[in-house]
Amino acid sequence: MSFFYLSAIILGAVCGWVFPASTAFSVCVMPLLAGLLLATFVSVPRLDSSIFPAMPRRFLLALGIANGVIAPSCAWLLTRLLAAENTLEQAVSFGALLVLLTPCVDYVVVFAQKAGGNAARLALVTPLLLVAQLMIVPIIAGRSVDSMRLLSSVGMLIVVPLGAAWFIQRYLPSLVLPVSRAMDPLMVAVLWVIAASTVPLLSLPVSVFALLALVFASFATASGLCTFVLASALKVEWTDRVNCTFSAMTRNSLVMMPLALSFDNPVIPAVFVCQTFVELVVLHATVGLFSRRSTESTT
Repeated sequence: MSFFYLSAIILGAVCGWVFPASTAFSVCVMPLLAGLLLATFVSVPRLDSSIFPAMPRRFLLALGIANGVIAPSCAWLLTRLLAAENTLEQAVSFGALLVLLTPCVDYVVVFAQKAGGNAARLALVTPLLLVAQLMIVPIIAGRSVDSMRLLSSVGMLIVVPLGAAWFIQRYLPSLVLPVSRAMDPLMVAVLWVIAASTVPLLSLPVSVFALLALVFASFATASGLCTFVLASALKVEWTDRVNCTFSAMTRNSLVMMPLALSFDNPVIPAVFVCQTFVELVVLHATVGLFSRRSTESTT
């Protein structure tokens, strides 16, 4: 499916470039992403917390260190590469730090599952990551932010799909298989509309874009690698190593995009878009590496 994913990104970018004034693409992002997460949650074996054993402490410890120490340290060090001598550079540096310090709470579940992770367990700890995010954002922004805007995005992308998935599994079990099978087509559609809706926002100079791409790729690599080493040292089981690694390297650019747009500075959304593109490429490569390892461990 990686071929179809990357093709969707390329075709979406072309559409966004040809039709930059179209709002249809951006309108479709949230509903399609919500549908993707619904398909992901439905595919998780019974979303009933009573069947899950207590969360492994080593997993929670590794996840906490990954998002509370490793990711912030990598973000701070790498954003030092972005000079802040003028207004443009300051906005670029701020946007990069804002997106890199907020852990992903949505499609990280999708990618982790495809890489062999425990999607059910990662979905259950999502509220913890969400609370951490809501605490971090105002501190980074240096002022109060539109919490309702952020909460509405989280509600649509996490609460509603999770509740709908639970309802389908409990009361409409005949729909579980067809909804689950919609995951890959929905992923293709999501990548296509994201690319089409965000390409027009890429108004940064090529040199700044290239430096940002380097910073974001380095962050995903360093944060993911350090977290994987940590989880291995703590002897976290394989599926949770995958969860921790993907949680550390995946950032929350999609849910945070409405907040980025609220700053009335086109540079910040452009930074978020750059991060999204770089992250998708890195995630696809990482899924390939982990899925092969997961396949070998089960044979």
